[in-house]
Amino acid sequence: MAPLFGKPILVNAIWFQLAWICAVVLHQPYLLMGLITFHIWMVRDQRLKELVAVCACSMIGIATDQALTVMGVYDFTSVFIPAWLALLWVCFASTLGFSMAFFQSHVWFASLFGAIGGGLSYLAGHKLGAVGFPLGVTNTILIVATVWALLFPLLLFIYSKVKD
Repeated sequence: MAPLFGKPILVNAIWFQLAWICAVVLHQPYLLMGLITFHIWMVRDQRLKELVAVCACSMIGIATDQALTVMGVYDFTSVFIPAWLALLWVCFASTLGFSMAFFQSHVWFASLFGAIGGGLSYLAGHKLGAVGFPLGVTNTILIVATVWALLFPLLLFIYSKVKD
């Protein structure tokens, strides 16, 4: 990522927080598409590799959330996850080589961070009314934390292999 606005890691971290708000609070897929376009523009030196890595990782995340929805862990207004959530996965995958890159060499810490961060993120989404938890808050957060403890290190590994 080009250091257009300062350090790429900091820009990417702030960018993702903005994406999370656009998705979970505002449910704005068009704003998310704009943010994704901005990210791809910023990584001008390795666009193709970034696109492939982000697509691979976001598809795994989307499939995971879709499976959890079908299994009744999440409740949206449709049987499919909303567009804003799918695009949020693209945004999240875009952090794996930048603001989340530190975790690539710290697998156990990545697993712990995934469990806590993933659980808290979905809990915040629930509190904001973006997702229902048919199994109750405690059961859902335990499932989400377990899934994210495995998923986050896996996504970091896939991202790094695709980018090599």
